[in-house]
Amino acid sequence: MLLSLAKDISQTDYMEGNRRGTYGGSFGAGSPTASSSSDDRSKARGILWQRLRLSGVTMQAVVLPTLEHDYLDLYPSQYIERVQRLANHREVTSGDSSFAFSRLTQSFVQEAEKLSSSCVLVNCLCNSSVSVENNSVMMHCRVDAPLSVGQGCLLNSVVLSSDACQGAASTTVPDHTALLSFTLDDNSNRVLVCFGTKDDLESVVDSSTFCGKPWSDLFSRTGLTAEDLWSEGTKRTILNARLFQSGPASLQAALWLANACSAPSAEFVTAWRQAQRLSLTDILPQVNASMEFGSRSRLSAEIVVAVQRRGLHSRQAVSWVSSFRSAAKNGHSDLLFAMLDEVASQSTDPGVRARALAGIADVLAAIAGDGTGLRSGPGANRGWKAAYRQLQDGNVKEGVELLAAERKRWMNSRLTASSGSGVPEGSPMIRPRELLRAARHYEGAAQILISQAVKTAEQFAVIKHERDPVAMNKWVTVEAPARADLAGGWSDTPPITYEHGGSVTNVAFMVKGKRPIGAKIKRIPEPILRLCLVSSQPKPGEVPLVVECKELSDMEDYCNPTAKAALLKTAFYCMKIVDLQSSVPMAEQLKSEYDGGFELQTWSDLPSGSGLGTSSILAGAVCAAILKVVGHAVDNDAVTHMVLVVEQMLTTGGGWQDQAGGLFGGVKIGRCSCQLPLKVDIEPLNLSPEFIKEFDRRFVVIYTGRTRLARNILQEVIRSWYGQLPRIVNTTKALVAGSEACAEAFRQGDLEKIGMCMDQYWEQKKIMANGCEPEQVRQFMAALKPYAYGQSMTGAGGGGFMYVLMKEPDTGAEIARRVMTETGITSFEVWESTIDMEGVWINVEE
Repeated sequence: MLLSLAKDISQTDYMEGNRRGTYGGSFGAGSPTASSSSDDRSKARGILWQRLRLSGVTMQAVVLPTLEHDYLDLYPSQYIERVQRLANHREVTSGDSSFAFSRLTQSFVQEAEKLSSSCVLVNCLCNSSVSVENNSVMMHCRVDAPLSVGQGCLLNSVVLSSDACQGAASTTVPDHTALLSFTLDDNSNRVLVCFGTKDDLESVVDSSTFCGKPWSDLFSRTGLTAEDLWSEGTKRTILNARLFQSGPASLQAALWLANACSAPSAEFVTAWRQAQRLSLTDILPQVNASMEFGSRSRLSAEIVVAVQRRGLHSRQAVSWVSSFRSAAKNGHSDLLFAMLDEVASQSTDPGVRARALAGIADVLAAIAGDGTGLRSGPGANRGWKAAYRQLQDGNVKEGVELLAAERKRWMNSRLTASSGSGVPEGSPMIRPRELLRAARHYEGAAQILISQAVKTAEQFAVIKHERDPVAMNKWVTVEAPARADLAGGWSDTPPITYEHGGSVTNVAFMVKGKRPIGAKIKRIPEPILRLCLVSSQPKPGEVPLVVECKELSDMEDYCNPTAKAALLKTAFYCMKIVDLQSSVPMAEQLKSEYDGGFELQTWSDLPSGSGLGTSSILAGAVCAAILKVVGHAVDNDAVTHMVLVVEQMLTTGGGWQDQAGGLFGGVKIGRCSCQLPLKVDIEPLNLSPEFIKEFDRRFVVIYTGRTRLARNILQEVIRSWYGQLPRIVNTTKALVAGSEACAEAFRQGDLEKIGMCMDQYWEQKKIMANGCEPEQVRQFMAALKPYAYGQSMTGAGGGGFMYVLMKEPDTGAEIARRVMTETGITSFEVWESTIDMEGVWINVEE
């Protein structure tokens, strides 16, 4: 069999039994007494070659130096002791996987408080009340009825249902009892055997015990005789005793023999005597290992389902990457789909619903397998649109049902295998790339529900009327600084921010002596929206982009980020200046409410992909300008939440730290609790002017000259977060702690500690978004390190700006230029920056 996988073997040599290469010679000639004909051997080899070699199966030897293999032998008490020792091993984490053989390994227990501190459960599903005393071990058991397990017991593959218990209030397993269940070759019925964990299975009756007591106790209690258990001439040991009955009565019979239940009826005993009974010696050769492993695999998947269902409903996320992959590869994806569909349909929490749909995407990707292409990409197949519409309209149950129907359609749409495809010609073949596309559509559905979760922030975007609208044709100008995230970024990103909680410390700064992001608006007599994208410093001959919206239909593409002036349209819609759902024409809406329309101009002096929070800060400036011109109060807290909603409506997503960084001046720390509705609290740090000056003299902003490439970064981070990969979860915790530490360093006036926080933050960013450090940036930072307390790239990294906190004041620009010369990195450019203590600036034309 293995030779079919060997690289040195050709198909011809394999089929003919010729072995070339390292070992030479021939194989498979068969013994003189072999019954298989040459044709049979050739046919068998053909099947092996097709199923193993052509299907792409690979095998290689791997050394596992710390691996220990153990199994149940004839001494159960010693096996229990060995398992107990193993349970004291610590958790082992490697990359994105972790495993711990502990006292509760790959198990689900409904009421874990009833487990003793020294019992061990492995691959057990306990949906009912279960109590387990000290030094007992349960493996591969499913318990759906009340169970009490005494001390020093061993239960393996036991299935306990309420039907099997025949209405008993609880089943009790006496101390030091072994209950082992097996599936036999001849049928799917299980046989349950029992004996004492301290019994000697090979000792004869006169010198041994059964279930820890003399055999005479069993005979006296049950009325059985030795002749019932052993044929004449048979060695009278537990191994040879015909005690055990297969089928539906097996459980009650074993419990009766173990003295774990009251005496059964005379009819039951008579039926037991008349049944074909088996001994351990009979049973063990007949065990159907394939069915045993299959049932254990299915049970493991059911445990994954139970653990994940509880985690989802309780909002206590549990890592699912390896368990989903294992369940899917072993053919149990149906269990996962059913549970995730159920949670997505029934939960009232949009965050939980989104997580469930993201889980389905991961299951689909697991079925597709590795090497089948990128998961990131468009999800716009028309077959999924009806489901998307239902989700967007709030009809989640209907939307989930339509998603499931489309998923099944895609999964059932299979190709027919062709010659050379790796599977038998003509066989149905699932299409991995189609599954990945389906996964992308599920991620799109999850994003709709993430958006709904984030939109709960709308209740904190309180609009308060302050004064009469600004006079017609009078400009309201809003300018905002850029922001540099100093610590904690990514923790403000949904869903991380409302599932874990976020904390970000950042600073507002002006660029080249001015606030680089701005908007200005005025009321105009015409009942239209004139939207202009301009530059604050236009080049000769440059013509601004102007979009005029005169009808409601002109606004319908507001949610398409690539549409012209989409952000501006979304802001007007979000702030209810225009109602797109109304039957009243837009001109009439504007005329009746505002006596005309609006002209809105926006600009940014920062390059695209700068990493300085430009788009969110611009959204904040636009919202502030609209509020001011119609006579509403401009409250930075309200606008911070307003921008969250705007960006969700725009479908660009995003967190809250960017707009907060530009709206609030100076250094501040923002926080968000792990809850919905999503609420952000901003705490400006009260720092002395002297310290701000010292910080400002050392703070240097450098443009790397390349656009930040963040196309798929956000989706990869969200995917890893939903999967609860240890590196992402642990880094998220570190990000939040780092933000708090950075804010405290500012309060203490400790520049060196601030720099340390910056350095740690950059390392954390590189973990969150692998590949975000361009090679030139790495070289430049390494050369600059001796002169700096700390440094990092802004935003998600990958390009745009970086910032440095120099050890010596007023030396940043000179040293940076010197390092550029030394490293030959001439594309970098130092930009003049000044800490802005005011934040957003608003002016109304007189």
